Amino acid sequence: SLLYAQKVIGGIMVAACIEGAVQYFLHKDWNNSGPENMMLFNLAMVFYCIKYVFTLRLLMQTASGSGLILAELAWGVTLKMDIACAVFFVMQWAWKLLISYKYRKMLDFNFTMTITVPGTLLWLFLFTWVYRKF
Repeated sequence: SLLYAQKVIGGIMVAACIEGAVQYFLHKDWNNSGPENMMLFNLAMVFYCIKYVFTLRLLMQTASGSGLILAELAWGVTLKMDIACAVFFVMQWAWKLLISYKYRKMLDFNFTMTITVPGTLLWLFLFTWVYRKF
């Protein structure tokens, strides 16, 4: 299947704009009412994570040559990409929720450093995988 990189980039831009709009309304409502609206918070988190997962998927798909030099990728490679994107989605959610949000002052420094290890290992794995391909 042919990958249309421009359409994926456009989708990433739309996700970023929607995330920005939701964040605006979330903070506006939070400032006006006092308590945080959890529906808007979760919606903003979803678009935040989707933006990064689509970017990662685009990077992996184009780096592996799918739609460019290969007609399509093998089933095992596609499965690896799907698993990596799912893990990355969960890691982005945890990162945004625990480290860069309001709970960061309550967490121990050693814990926050430990929680970054899976993300670092994922990026090391992805770099090694793409580097070995070429």
